[in-house]
Order: sequence, then structure tokens, then C-alpha cells
Amino acid sequence: MTVTWVLGIDIGQRKTGLAIGQSMTGLAKPLALLKIPVRTLQAAHFQSYIKEWKVNAVVIGLPRLVDGKAHPLQAEIERIAEALRQAYQLPVHYADEMLSSHEARQRFGKREEYDSAAAAVMVESYFAENSYRI
Repeated sequence: MTVTWVLGIDIGQRKTGLAIGQSMTGLAKPLALLKIPVRTLQAAHFQSYIKEWKVNAVVIGLPRLVDGKAHPLQAEIERIAEALRQAYQLPVHYADEMLSSHEARQRFGKREEYDSAAAAVMVESYFAENSYRI
């Protein structure tokens, strides 16, 4: 069985949480926190993680507003997703961010790790919803 390594990305206004997950177990762990404003975030900021972990796919959180309108960060998130596709020829999937931060607080507890923990929760949810198929 081939193991798929997935980089989870939780993009925020001022910082971005990263997690790494693998398909064999369907589990993910917090990896890093990039303290880079979203407007200056580039595909190159992820290069070392993609190479080190031999990433096969990316899951990016896409926030949704309760009223169904586009989230203020949606255009920036889509820009970064497309940049990752182009730069690394990797499949990039969107994951619903709803409740990922809440679950991350419950599971991981450390405030400074919420963003990367939320990315881990999104990757695990994505694995569960897709039967580990990326």
C-alpha cells in the first residue's frame, strides 16, 4: 500500500498553521506556524516542508461564513492554492474549516499551536471523508 503524505494548511490573516498527515493511519500532527501575513504569503514559503516530507497532496482550509457569503480571505486562499498547484504540480484540495479551531483547542490545548492543530484536524477530517484517498 502506498502512503500518501498530505500537507495541511490553515491560512489566517497574520499567520498560517501547517500540519502533516499520512494516509496509512489517517492521522495528522501539527507541524509549524508561519508568522507571515496572508497578503505576502507565497508558494515558496511551503517549499521546505513539501520537500522534507515528500508531500503528495495539499489540503487547505476554506472558511465559510454562516450566511453563505464568501469569506474575506477566500480570494487570498484561492491565490495561494493555485500558486502551490503551479509551483509543485501537486493536487490541492479544499477542506471545510468549520469547527476545526474549536476541535483543535479541545484536542491540543496549547494556544500558540491552534492554527497548526486546526490544520491537523482538517487533514484528518479530509482523510475520513475520502476514505484516505487523495
